[in-house]
Amino acid sequence: MKTRIWILIGMLMGMVVSCSEESISPSTDPETFDGLYSLPQGNHDYDARIVELSNKYNTRIYYKFVDKDYYWGVSTDIRWRFDTVNNRIVAGYDALPADENYVGEQLDLLENHFLKYFSDTLLLRTMPYRVLLSSVFDCIMYSSTGMPEVLPRTLVNAYSGYDYLAFNWGNVKVKTMTLEQINAFKNDAVCVFLQRLADKELIKRSTAFTSVTNYGASMTAANMYEFGILHYSYRTIAGDWEQYVKAIVSTPYEQLIAPGGILHPDIDKKQMIRKKYDYMINHFKEEYNIDLQAIGDDVQN
Repeated sequence: MKTRIWILIGMLMGMVVSCSEESISPSTDPETFDGLYSLPQGNHDYDARIVELSNKYNTRIYYKFVDKDYYWGVSTDIRWRFDTVNNRIVAGYDALPADENYVGEQLDLLENHFLKYFSDTLLLRTMPYRVLLSSVFDCIMYSSTGMPEVLPRTLVNAYSGYDYLAFNWGNVKVKTMTLEQINAFKNDAVCVFLQRLADKELIKRSTAFTSVTNYGASMTAANMYEFGILHYSYRTIAGDWEQYVKAIVSTPYEQLIAPGGILHPDIDKKQMIRKKYDYMINHFKEEYNIDLQAIGDDVQN
């Protein structure tokens, strides 16, 4: 046994000596934030603005990147593909980097209809590793047999990936966005961001909010409002929280309290929704300096 131990020690010493004899020299390549890209990525008028925003919020904003930056994940590849075995489309996403001619307008969209709603302190703490600016980010849900000539697509305004946030509209259409499209972008960007923060526990869900509803109770789509649930398919703590955030940031208060609104007595007969609404509004204001209803009231018309 002792002989074997000394042989092993000798082998290890030989490896150490061998390694130490190799010459080691530093790389002459410039170091970058993530080892792949460096800022600025070009010499456009907006590049200095990208560098400033990236440094301000401890992230890196890219309009040049490769497919794996969008599609890579720990457990899945989110891109659509054609299943040759079953001869059908597998649902997923299609994405392309931003058109450099319109990144400036895309940054305007981000600053005026997303970033402005949050404090610099919060953004500095919670922005992801990267922000990817896209010209195309579409969801493809077609799953019938055969390859159609034109795939049905749903535009994705904002998307939360494993280590990034992606934002669409980096193309010529950003110059002619309708008020409806701008409002939809705002709603989606804010919701995706806040849901990301909750999922990654960068913000906490209010215990006062989650204690109102008995999520294990037997309920139906017909009586869910009595339990303070807004959507029957989202009757979990995480799903319920997401639906309240979405309802508030995408709807002016006057609509919430009007007939058909979730805070109107005809809907909220037991005032359970109002109670949870108030808890959520106060929680975001007091803990994170975020006025959810002010975001909902900020509608372009």
